[in-house]
Parts: sequence; structure tokens; C-alpha cells
Amino acid sequence: MLEQRVTLRHALLSVAFVLVFLLLNRPEVIVISRLGAVVWYPATGLALAILLGISPWYAFPVSFSVALAGILIYDQPILTFSGTIEAVVSAGIYAAAAYALRGPLQIDLGLRRRRDVVLYASVTTAAALVSTGVGVVCLAADRAIHWNEFWPSASMWFLGDEIGLLGVAPFLLIHVFPWVRRQLSPGSFEGDPQKRHASRKTRSSWMLVELGAQICALLLSLWMLFGAPFLHFQVFFITFVPIIWIAMRQGVQRVVSGLLALNFGIVVALHFSTPTTVLLPEYGLLMFVVSATGLIVGSAVTERQRLAVELLERSAELVDANTQMIAAKYKAEGASRIKSEFLANMSHEIRTPMNGIVGMTELVLDTELTHEQRDYLLMLKSSGDSLLGVINDILDFSKVEAGKLELDPVEFSLQDMIGETLRGLALRAHEKGLELAYHVDPQLPEYMVGDSGRLRQVLVNLVGNAIKFTSQGEVVVRVQMDSCSNHELGLHFSVADTGIGITAEKHSLVFEAFAQADGSTTRNYGGTGLGLAICSRLAGLMGGRVWLESTVREGSTFHFTVVFNIAETPRAPRVPTQTAALVNLPVLLVDDNATNRQILLEITKSWGMNPTAVESGSAAMEAIHQAEASGSGFRIAIIDSHMPEMDGLQLAERIKQNPRLAGTIVMMMTSDDGRGQIERRCGMGIAAYLQKPIRQSELLSAVLVVLGQTSPGSGPGSVTRCSPAKTSIELRILVAEDNPVNQRVVVRMLEKMGHLPAIANNGREALSMLDAGTFDLVFMDVQMPEIGGLAATRKIRENEMKTGNHIPIIAMTAHAMKGDKERCLEAGMDAYISKPVSSQGIAETIAEVLRGEAQVQVISVSPPPPDAPPIWDRRKALERVDGDEPLLRELVQIFLKESPLQLASLQQAIETANLEEIERIAHTLNGELGCLGMADAAQKAKDLEHLGHERTLQLAADLFPTFVAGVSAVAAAMRDMLDERREPVDL
Repeated sequence: MLEQRVTLRHALLSVAFVLVFLLLNRPEVIVISRLGAVVWYPATGLALAILLGISPWYAFPVSFSVALAGILIYDQPILTFSGTIEAVVSAGIYAAAAYALRGPLQIDLGLRRRRDVVLYASVTTAAALVSTGVGVVCLAADRAIHWNEFWPSASMWFLGDEIGLLGVAPFLLIHVFPWVRRQLSPGSFEGDPQKRHASRKTRSSWMLVELGAQICALLLSLWMLFGAPFLHFQVFFITFVPIIWIAMRQGVQRVVSGLLALNFGIVVALHFSTPTTVLLPEYGLLMFVVSATGLIVGSAVTERQRLAVELLERSAELVDANTQMIAAKYKAEGASRIKSEFLANMSHEIRTPMNGIVGMTELVLDTELTHEQRDYLLMLKSSGDSLLGVINDILDFSKVEAGKLELDPVEFSLQDMIGETLRGLALRAHEKGLELAYHVDPQLPEYMVGDSGRLRQVLVNLVGNAIKFTSQGEVVVRVQMDSCSNHELGLHFSVADTGIGITAEKHSLVFEAFAQADGSTTRNYGGTGLGLAICSRLAGLMGGRVWLESTVREGSTFHFTVVFNIAETPRAPRVPTQTAALVNLPVLLVDDNATNRQILLEITKSWGMNPTAVESGSAAMEAIHQAEASGSGFRIAIIDSHMPEMDGLQLAERIKQNPRLAGTIVMMMTSDDGRGQIERRCGMGIAAYLQKPIRQSELLSAVLVVLGQTSPGSGPGSVTRCSPAKTSIELRILVAEDNPVNQRVVVRMLEKMGHLPAIANNGREALSMLDAGTFDLVFMDVQMPEIGGLAATRKIRENEMKTGNHIPIIAMTAHAMKGDKERCLEAGMDAYISKPVSSQGIAETIAEVLRGEAQVQVISVSPPPPDAPPIWDRRKALERVDGDEPLLRELVQIFLKESPLQLASLQQAIETANLEEIERIAHTLNGELGCLGMADAAQKAKDLEHLGHERTLQLAADLFPTFVAGVSAVAAAMRDMLDERREPVDL
């Protein structure tokens, strides 16, 4: 039904077209000349408009209309050239032009763009030229004109068609055929949105006035062109004024109406005037030029107006989008703030009970426990540390995802940073029997500028993973130069292990958040899957990247690069990189691990030494004998303590037992740092020992010291001296903490360090106690009732401005988010420690704050033993009793009788961890030994007394064998003295 209706409408349109076409061909309309040409031909404009505005298939009605007009109006037989060929060819030419404009060129039928007008004018002009040539040739062939009149007729024909194409067709395309298309396609709606928008506007009085003025201007220009009696010349230019006005003000939509009105006005005026034949072409040319000019100017203005409207609409959209973006920004900031507050609160709420769990577990582990109890508590502590690691990973990842993780570049020593980092991981590696080593390219500068903390975090994560996934073999870290410019240095790190490896398809997966190479519930290794994702993002922040090379069951190598700045002011090395004493110096390197041997070889060769590396104790002895036989014995032997068959201690003992090797200096590399082991090594004549992994600067400093090139205190300090550690200074410490569990944990840890802690439950109590008493240091919790830690610290600092004093304050908080440390330091605190706290963390923080009191451990060399003093100086003892010989003998007898009982009681006190009893017995022995003139033994008794007072059980246990040996030696000397005088001893 709908198709029949559309077909009927097309039929009606065709009939209407034919009638209008015949009407526009009337001589009165086209003003036909003697030559058969016309001033204008509006029917051509109508034909092109229906072909372009409706469909090129209307070429059939057009061809029929042309032929019918020739028969009815111009009395042309149907069989003439004009009646057949000219009608068909002209219709076909304009249909092809319409198809090109609608199809390939795709112009806007509203002619709102200058491009569309230019294409329209160009294509239609070309079509008019071809159609004109065909039509005039047909006229000449029909003998309607002579061949010598071809060009005048062609010019008039062309101008007539062009005026119709430029002055009539655009009006129909813009104002008539959109309505026709809507009638032919029910339900569709098209048109110019700008025009529809404008049609809804209320026409103002000014618009009506301007419209009337434009009509008057058109009429005035026609009057001046045809009827002004005072003008004796042609003023063709005057017609441009109203057309340009309309085009500039209203654009192409109104100018096409003005052009149609002007052209019809000129035609009407020609009927009432008597123009000469010469003027007719001039009027035609005028109509053509004015129509072309009006179209081009009008389209340009319309395009500008369209762009302006689009710009305004786009601006409105941008304003709306910007408003929405600002609202979204505020919303996102609010959400981010809420997230940060949530993370901070969760960090505080989780870390506070974790502090109690980890801290109390650590305290209980220092007490007497059964084997089963100790195993349970160690598992509890390990689980707590693992949970704390998970919490830290989640917090770090949330900072990275929120874009709140910023770098803190500082100047640092790369060698020291790597050495300290790996030393903290060495215990885990050695517990699994793994070799942990590192090597830094000697060509790299010692100092650089970058975020050493984040670099340490990446290293800890990658090396920790390597240790976790490796059951035997080694973990090796290497650092090389990746790139170098004037101010920047690219570093390439690699962490290689001999672990389980990762399949190729999972190489990229492991760097994604919450992903693991083995994600099954039956996996052997735990973890959150955040560590490598954090490493990847941290490396990206530092200008680098992370990648992986791995072979299943052979091991993995994780690579990452970073970009740091080169330190602007080069520092002198803390120890010389090469001295004459090292050049060609023979050194023996003994280590069963090939990687360690290779690293030591490279280091010692870079110093100019002459190294020989062997893999075992037996191979070392063979190398030593060969060197002795050749007359070039080794000056230094650097030995690993843990080796199969013959360990390092046994090798050192064999070296020292051989008189010919007395000049060989033995240095021991070890992975344990027990004090008893240190004492035993020193007693064996080992010059010094170095804890693995060994820092290059430490090794160089140690070598120079044992050779006598530098003093023991001049090198880097991380190699322990062979003497008991100096005891801590006793401090009065105020602990401001509101949580009872945390109070007990911190107080007990401080007491075990030998300090005297006092508790304040909130900031107000802390202020009162500081006003009432004297303290050396304050541990201040940040979040407390009444007065918080930050406010209390500010108040303390305000009071100190009046007194001039300064008490160190250490922030102690469960907050661990970005900015917490900065806020604490801004409030006036001196240091920051996050919960859960550990004894080591507290001790290190106190040492950092009281750096003047901190003792730096340096390498020590056993000096040649001086002449041994007498074990017991009887003369001094006699002087103490004013020369009373009988009294001295009586005191000696009492000591020999009581001392074995006291030593047995002291041993029992140590075994039962009765520190108060240790302190009491040692105090008694100190007095007795001092009275008897035994200064060395009395000093050891005093040390034991102090250790008991400090509650330092392990050091007391390590010192006790030495003390017993000393007392036993003194007792033997006393017995010898009594035997000489034949004095019986009652035992």
C-alpha cells in the first residue's frame, strides 16, 4: 500500500514537472531572441533541481518535457535533431552531472559549504558547456540557424542555461525539494538543523525591517538599471549591492531567494523596456555573474555561521563536559581521600594488634622454653612477619595505583646500599644453605643520586623471591652500566638464581598484580602476587623496566634497569682503590662456590694483586706448598668458613700449625656472626673475619689493615672486632603509648636493652612527666586520647624554645602511609619507627638519634702478643692487705674454698636465665677478685655484673667460659703459692 502511494506521488510529481517545465519555456518567460537564444532558461534549473534533488532517473521526464516543449512551443517536428537527439542528450548530460554530485562528490544539497558550491558550479558549468554544444549543433543541423551564427547562439544558450542552473536550481534545492522529498518518503524528516532551530525563534521587528529594506534595495537597483531618467550610462554594478548585503547577512538560504527575485525582476523589466540586441547578452552575463557571486559569498557566510554555531555548541558541550569533569574530579578526590583515610586507619588498626603479636612473641622467645614451645612460637613469629609483609605490599601497591608514590632522590653509595641490603637477606639464604653474592662493575661511580630506598625495595623483593624459590645453589646479584650521559647514568641489575624456574608462557603474567606463576591452591610457595607488580612500577618510576629470563628446573634471572643522576661533587674514596702494597701481592682465595671465586678474582685483580683461587681446603694446602716450593708464598689467605671435607677453621688451624706459614695472614669469610664463634676464631690467630656477602670496600679496608697500611678505624665499619661488644648506655626513656599491649612490649624491649623506661598513657601525661622528671629520650605514639603525639611534640618544642634544651623524640605509630613520616618530622620529632616494632628496630633508631653514642664496629687485627703479665700479682695483693702475709693466705684459702661454689651458682644462674642472680654473684666475685689483686678477672666479673643488670643473657653466656678459665688459672697460681709455703688448704 505504501509503495503504491509513493509510486502515485512520483507520477504526480512527474506530471507537475512537465507542466511547470512547459510554462517556464514560454517565450514571455525566457525572452527569446531573433537568433533562437534566450536571456535566461529557468527550465534548465528546474530540470537539474529534480534530477539532483529527487533522482537522476527523472532524466526520462526531463527528456520528454524537452521534446514536448519543442513541439508545442517552438513548432519543431518530433523527427528533427532538436526534437530527438538534443532532448535525449541534454537530459542524459544533466542526469550524469546530478549522479556525480549526489554520489562520488557527495555534496550537501543545502549548499551550506563553500566546497559544495564550488563543486556544484564546476560540474554544472561543464554539463552546460556540453549541452550547449550539442543543442546548437542540432539547431544548425535543423537549419534553424546558420553555421556562421554558431558562436553567438552558443554563448547565449550557455548563459541562459547557467542562469537557470545558478539562479533557479539552488532556490529549488534549498526551499522546495526538501518538502517534496518528505512527501515522497512518509515518516522521514530532513532539513537543515540550523534552519529548523532558527525557525523556532520569534522573528524580531528588526528582522522584518531588514527584510523590507533588502526588498527595497532590490527594487531600487532594478529601477536604477532600467528606469532612472537621470542616468545616461549602464549601472550593472548596482545589482551586486543588495545581493552581497543579503549574502553577508543571511547567507545562502536567503541569497538564493534574492537571486531568483532579481533574475525574474530583470526579465520582467526587459518586457517593459526596449533593450537593443547588443544589450541582451550583457544582461544575460550580468545575471550569470551576479548569481555565481551571490552563491559563493552566501555559501561562505553560511559555512562561517555554521562553524560559529558548531563552535558555540562545542563550547557549550565543553563547558558541560568541563563541569562534569570538575565534579568528577572533586568526587574522585573525595574518593581518593576516603580511600587514603581508610588505608591509614586500616594500617593503624592492623599494625596495633600486630605489634602486640610480634613484640610479645619476640619477648617470649628470649625466655626459657621447651623445644616444642620454641617451635610453636617461631612459627607464630614467622606467620606474623609474613602477614606484615602482605600488609606492606598491599599498602605499597595502593600507593602506586593511586599515583601517590613519589621518589625521594638522595646521594648514596651504590656499593654500600647493595651490601647492606643483601646482608639483611644473608641469614635467610644461609639458613637454606644458599650462597648469596653480588658484584658491582668497578667502572661505575661510587656515589650517585636517586631513590635508594625504592631501589632497595626492588632488590629486597627480587632477591627475596630468588631465595624463596631456590632450594640449593646460589643467588647472585650483578650491576653493570646500561647507559651514560653527562648527568645521567643507566644501571642494569640482574638477580640470578638456580631455583625452580618459570615457564615461558608465564613470563609476562608474573608482573601483573595478584598473579603468580603457580596460582593453584596446592602451590608450594605463598605470597600475594604483588611484589613483582610493585617492582615493575617502581622500575618504571625510576626510568627503567623489568624483564625475565628463565628455564624450568634450571633457574631464573630477573633484570631491571633504572636511571640515576651522577653525583655533582665527586667524593674521595674512603679507602684508596689501589696502593703500592697491593701490586703483585700474592693472595690465596679459597671458596667452594665458583661464582664467589670469580667475583673475588675480579676484585683482587682490579686492585693489582696476584690472586690464586681454589675450591677446597685440600686444594688450598696444595697451592700453599707449591707456592712455598717456588719461593713465592702467599701473603694473605682469604678463606670461606663453610666448605665440604675440610672447612675454613680446619684449614686455618693447619696453616697456623705450620711454622713455615707463620707469615701468612688468614682472613675468614663467614655467614654466621655469633660472638662465641668470633672469640674462637680470634683465639686461633685469624687476623679478621668478614661477614658474607662481603662488600668490596670492606674487603679492601680489611686487606689494607692486616698489611699495616691503614689503622683499624680508618675503613668502612661493618666487620666485627674480636672482642666483646661494648654494652649499651643506660637511658631514662619516656614511652607515651595508650595501648596496654604495646606498652608492655616496648617497655620490656627497652628493659632488656638496659634502659629505664617510664609509661605515659597519653600526651597530657607525657607533658606532665616531662615537666616533673628528667628523661634522655621519648618514644611518642602519634594517635592517643586527650592530646595526640603530634600536638604533644609541638608543645614540648615550644617549651624548649624558652629553656634552650632539646630532648630527642621518636615517633612510634601504626600509621604507615605516605606523608605520615613527614608530618611527624614537621611536628618536631627526630625520628620515626612504624609498628609493629622490634628490638633491633628500636635499638637502631635509638643509635641513629643518639649517633654520638653509637659505636661503629671496625675491622680488627690481632696484634702480636706482648709479654704475658703474671696471672696473679701476689705483690699487689699483699699491698692491698698492708703487707699482712697471714691475712693474705687466709683470704686466699677462703677464695679457693668459696669460688668453685660461686662459679657453680653463676653457671646455674646463666642456664636458668636468672639475671638478677647473675648480677649478684658477679658483683660478689668482682669485690673478692679486686681485693686479691686480680684486675683482669675482676674486670670480667664486673662485665658479667653489668650484663646481668642489662638483662643481656646471651653475651653473659658467651663471656662466662672465658671468665671461668681466668679464675681457674688464678686459683692454680694461688695453690702454687700456698704449696711453696706448705700451707694446707681445707677444701
